[in-house]
Amino acid sequence: MNEHAFWKSCEETQFSSKYYLKKFLGVGGFGAVFKADEVVADRPIRTVAIKIFNPFQTPNLDAFIQEFQTTANLRHPHIIETYVLEEGKLKGAIDALGLVMELAKEDLAKRLERSSFTIEEAKVAVRHVAEALKFLHSKGIIHRDIKPQNIMAVGSGSNLTWKVGDLGIVRVLGDKTATITTNRQGSPFYAPPEAYSGTVSAATDMWALGITITQVLMGQLPFPGPSEAQVMHQVINQEPNLSPMEAPFDAIVRGCLMKDRNERWTVSQVLETLNPPDSYREERFTPVSHELDINTVPLRSAKGVNYIRLQNFLKRKRWKAADRETKRLMCKVANRQNDLSKEDIQRFPCVDLQTIDHLWFAASQGKYGFTAQKEIYVRCGAKLDGDYPGDIIWHKFADEIGWRVNGQWRTYSQLNWNVTPLIPGHLPRMWNVVRWGAPALAWRITDCNS
Repeated sequence: MNEHAFWKSCEETQFSSKYYLKKFLGVGGFGAVFKADEVVADRPIRTVAIKIFNPFQTPNLDAFIQEFQTTANLRHPHIIETYVLEEGKLKGAIDALGLVMELAKEDLAKRLERSSFTIEEAKVAVRHVAEALKFLHSKGIIHRDIKPQNIMAVGSGSNLTWKVGDLGIVRVLGDKTATITTNRQGSPFYAPPEAYSGTVSAATDMWALGITITQVLMGQLPFPGPSEAQVMHQVINQEPNLSPMEAPFDAIVRGCLMKDRNERWTVSQVLETLNPPDSYREERFTPVSHELDINTVPLRSAKGVNYIRLQNFLKRKRWKAADRETKRLMCKVANRQNDLSKEDIQRFPCVDLQTIDHLWFAASQGKYGFTAQKEIYVRCGAKLDGDYPGDIIWHKFADEIGWRVNGQWRTYSQLNWNVTPLIPGHLPRMWNVVRWGAPALAWRITDCNS
């Protein structure tokens, strides 16, 4: 009797005094899953799922117990609930262990086989999975095997909820942000570049989420393989095969599939892009503080823009690279190719302006950033009306922040990119966003503060 036939033959048999196996649902490397009745005093109380570990493999009791202890303590509306670790017998004779869990209707893979998702259905599913990952990551836990087969539908209609299941290979990071493992597990088609060198972090789950979203929307993998070796080559050396996607998933998928894990989107960025608060348009600035830590600046965007690269440049004091990245990101927010107009800046989202300003302020201990420039601009006698203040005030401002020396304008390459101590207000400069840019930025900051 082959393995599948054996498990099938366990249908309609008693597993333990409390659980009766009704239907064989599927088999994997761990064993099999059954739909089962929980019975008390000969009465069915509820229907559950039981994940029964293969009794013919060398038992790893520590692993079974660790999975139970990990999952049993995780309570979240978008994580499959684990009830109990149960000892029982298969066909009344073979000792076995089973995890008793919440029963799902079907997994995402089976749902995709039936029909495609609308954008709104995809938003719901991705939001639910992202909320589960945010909870796990807040606990220092990495799922490590996010894929359609491990995303389960519970309920139906307006009560349909998507939940993350199969936490059998989770990794607990504790206070660390990443770890190295020699035991690479999970599904190779969903593994990020760093997984091939054994690095595991929260970014591992984000890459897998990006792959999963691509399957939901495009019906195919962005790195199709077909062999594991070919997938590995594509993941490391090639860009993903992505057809145009509707917003907001175009930004989300590209953010999740950044090859550098330090630049990959976080789950908070995914959620904020899916659910931009209505207050983003009218959100006021929170005051900058000299205690501001660049590592904890919220990287928020009303347009789904990823600010991790800018944060990393500023952490390393790579001022010129950060200045160029600032202009690139501002053009992206404004949906411009190369240059921003005065009007672009005057309607620039407050939340994005604050993210950029706070990153520069934190990296420079308050010397750089738009707020620092605004304060100097006003001190030089300018009005916060967005208009050019006249040559006298403009030149005084440029002299004070080091854009002019001895009456001569410095070229972009002549700016003090490595000067110590820093000249207050010297950066960001953003070439070609100067003469009207600084007045417009000063006005916009004031408007965002009002």
